[in-house]
Amino acid sequence: MGLMEQLLEAIGKLNARLDAQENGQPIKPVATVGESDERMMQGTGTDESPTGVLTTVELDKNGIPWDERIHAGTKRKNADGSWSLKKGVDKDLYAEIMAELTAAASEPVVETAPQKPGAPTKPGAPTKPGAPTKPGAPTKPGAPTAPQKPEAAGDTVKAARAANTLVNDFKVDYDVIVETLLKPLGVDAFGSLTSEQATEVLKGLEAWVKSLTDLKEEFDGITKMVEGTEHVATIAEGLTDFVTTHGGADGVIGSVPHANIHELYKEVCEWANQWEEFLKG
Repeated sequence: MGLMEQLLEAIGKLNARLDAQENGQPIKPVATVGESDERMMQGTGTDESPTGVLTTVELDKNGIPWDERIHAGTKRKNADGSWSLKKGVDKDLYAEIMAELTAAASEPVVETAPQKPGAPTKPGAPTKPGAPTKPGAPTKPGAPTAPQKPEAAGDTVKAARAANTLVNDFKVDYDVIVETLLKPLGVDAFGSLTSEQATEVLKGLEAWVKSLTDLKEEFDGITKMVEGTEHVATIAEGLTDFVTTHGGADGVIGSVPHANIHELYKEVCEWANQWEEFLKG
């Protein structure tokens, strides 16, 4: 018997033992394999092929890799060099997987040889830095621009300020100012005045402010005249009555209509003169 026949016979006996072991049958001892046969068996399953090319997947004689879905878990081969099948494998499943493995095995494997690295590029000579740029002389600052002289406020602005004085200092109702000086001109806001109208309204407001200022000084004078005397309450009540008589309210001189201020001023002055004579006597 030739060496190959001995090897196939030894593999067949080994597969028979493994099948018996999987089926729970007792294993009978087998004859010792010859040294030459053992060397041949050790040659199977290595990772190096006769050409010296390393392989990563073990194939059977048909070029089929082992697949756990249909092949025996012991990864053994039959006497003919094909993988041993798993017990009870479905025929349709076997055919499907074998077709898949056969198609994969028929695809050519293209091995790309590693490219030889090119020679490194010789670095160029370093660029010589240029001389630093000499900074220019600083720019001489120009002469500062003289601030512009503010323009004089127009009559419209002056009129608005005079109206604020009447409202804030003398408690004049703003609506009364509009009704008295603006409505007769056909406007209801200072911004709607023409320059000629603003001049006219300004004159009326300045006269209003002056008349109330004079009236306040007269009220303050007669009140100070009786300070420390028993006539303080009498003077306070009298001044309040004067305001009410001339169309005002609560003794506030700013509530007196603009047209009645001059008459009120005259009467208060006469009354103050009478009190001055009384206090002297």
